Amino acid sequence: MPRLSFCAGILALCLFPQTQTIAEDWPHWRGQNRVDITTESSGYENGKPWPPAPALWKINVGEGASSPIIASGTVYTIGWKNDSDTVRAINPKSGATVWEQYYPAPKYGRHAVGDQRMYRGATATPEFDPTTGLLYTLSCDGDLRAWDATKSGAPGWNLNLYEQFNVPKRPQITKRKNTLRDYGYTTAPFVFENWIIVEVGDPKSGNLHAFDKKTGKQVWASENRDVAGHAGALTPMTIDGVPCVAIATSYHALVVRLDGKNAGKTVAEFPWPTDFSNTIAGIAAFASADAAPLQRTVLVPDVAVPGWLDAAAPTEVLVRIADGSDAAEVLGRLAAFPDAEVTSG
Repeated sequence: MPRLSFCAGILALCLFPQTQTIAEDWPHWRGQNRVDITTESSGYENGKPWPPAPALWKINVGEGASSPIIASGTVYTIGWKNDSDTVRAINPKSGATVWEQYYPAPKYGRHAVGDQRMYRGATATPEFDPTTGLLYTLSCDGDLRAWDATKSGAPGWNLNLYEQFNVPKRPQITKRKNTLRDYGYTTAPFVFENWIIVEVGDPKSGNLHAFDKKTGKQVWASENRDVAGHAGALTPMTIDGVPCVAIATSYHALVVRLDGKNAGKTVAEFPWPTDFSNTIAGIAAFASADAAPLQRTVLVPDVAVPGWLDAAAPTEVLVRIADGSDAAEVLGRLAAFPDAEVTSG
């Protein structure tokens, strides 16, 4: 990753002079519904230059690999410069800084290993909570912070994940040589109801931890205790009406419950080791468009088949098999279930 400078023309295509649409919020990683889809037009026309007009403005927000977000008509960014992370609120029409806050921060996480000429600064994308007006950021060195966007970014609670949980350096994951990497914290915080959920990756207390989003008090930790991966974000999904979240850890594609006293319990986990512990885009969850009431969302990133897919399973299940997996073996395992009729397409 070379030195980064975010260009507002890329963030705000809706602001090109000839465009009449209303800007859509993009309040967290992957946008409004966390599916990488926007209802706005890109302005692209076959055979014509794109973008269709020059950028209205540009701004250098410092170095980093996080994504800007747009919430309630404001652009939020985090970037590193001069031994500090700076959190900015930007007017999307003019590019003017509305407010900025900063705190001391190293350019790399404290256990950093590898590729240090290619990146520096925060990697985790900020998360905005519209119910409280709080903006959450996570630095590469584990500083989890809440900022009150309704009060010019006034600092709220904060904690450091390395210091609170004594998180160790990531280990070597695969057998391939020279693939040990530790980029610090990369996964965006995730707001769910009254919690802010973070992939802490503590092998003693749990991979995922939930904190009270207003106070920062720890609420629960996941049963799974994998070391954190290098992923973009957590992915919400619903299984049999139960809210869940999926995350690519250093070892597994993991699905965890988010319902009440069951929060943190493992629904399913599938082997998912990768070189460098990288699943940068994160996990995508899909369901059939004409889903029956009892249809379940099934995520199969490897040849393992979830144990809860049994004779009581719904009549139709959509299985997405990740690139590089043995599709024939997966389909064979699914066909072994009683009364199963397996088709591929």
